[in-house]
Amino acid sequence: MARGGRGWMALSVGVVLCFSRCLHAQTPPDNDNFTNAIALSGSTFTAIGSNVGATKEPNEPDHAGNPGGMSVWWSWTAPADGYVTLSTAGSDFDTLLAVYTGTAVKRLNGVNSNDDDGDLQTSSVTFNAVAGTIYRIAVDGFNDVEGGTIASGNIKLTLTSNVKLQAPAWVVTNVFGGLIQSSDYRGQVVILNFWSTTCTPCVAEIPGLEQFYGSYAQQGVAMIGVAMDSTGESTVKPFLAQTPLNYPAAYMNAKITQDYGGVTVIPTTVLIDRDNYVVNTVTGAIDAGTLSGMVLPLLPTVAAPRLSVQASDGQISLSWVDGGNGYILEAADTLGSGVWTPAGGAIVNASGMGTLTTSPNAATRFFRLRKP
Repeated sequence: MARGGRGWMALSVGVVLCFSRCLHAQTPPDNDNFTNAIALSGSTFTAIGSNVGATKEPNEPDHAGNPGGMSVWWSWTAPADGYVTLSTAGSDFDTLLAVYTGTAVKRLNGVNSNDDDGDLQTSSVTFNAVAGTIYRIAVDGFNDVEGGTIASGNIKLTLTSNVKLQAPAWVVTNVFGGLIQSSDYRGQVVILNFWSTTCTPCVAEIPGLEQFYGSYAQQGVAMIGVAMDSTGESTVKPFLAQTPLNYPAAYMNAKITQDYGGVTVIPTTVLIDRDNYVVNTVTGAIDAGTLSGMVLPLLPTVAAPRLSVQASDGQISLSWVDGGNGYILEAADTLGSGVWTPAGGAIVNASGMGTLTTSPNAATRFFRLRKP
């Protein structure tokens, strides 16, 4: 027996089926409203978010000419004049993208907007940015008016620019004593990860950061975790005693946070190339594979990631950072034979990591990663 009403249905077996009304019952994202837009900075950035549970405000315009209904907001202050491109490529739903200037949702001036970028369901806009101007960025889901559905999901918002910004010099205090400064890493790719011990996404991304750093620390990559905890030593040291990092950790200070855009959202990861230019700023948690894909093109030569090996109960588990570079895992019986064949077994790719668990035998005593 079933009893139905508008937007829901309860079955006698205890199952509740939710339709459109339930979508909006979820907790809205922090940047659901225009006034709570997340501030972004830099000449290049990547922001991670979601419009699941988002709403549309009164007097909010139809973005890209579609009613939408589940929009979220970012703001960005242009650091210099020049053409920039915003894209939602990598998002997992049909997006709407719009850029405005203005100080209130009912007083916006359109700059550019887009529904579908060519044959893709994600969106892209290019515009001529003016230094010092605050641009308001809305990402919404396509509203299928006839079908009565509004698209929602995970958002990847990327800005690329023809303007390169010199990375400001910085000095921070190592959690375990001494100073860490930018001049220590001349000629290296530097990753500044702004995090906090009380930030759940920050803590969740640590294993991936450690895996990445363990693979590339010997290839000219430096990583520093800048702890944003206001309580400083009383919080960070005990945390690191329980969860030690394989890369340096330091306390934040007012200068480094101000110089790198205020760091209003954590985690935030800043990527600096070997010539000391900021090439990307990622707002939100990042996995090892995504970070690998950003860093490898900045290295002098693209080397294969390092294989990590663990043995247990007669099996071995091999894992490596998978940055989307198409490496093949191969096995051989001896190093001198020159005969390498694809490693048997099912390779699991998840969260930017490749993993193979197998039982070693005479024919698979050695393993390597090869770029085809």
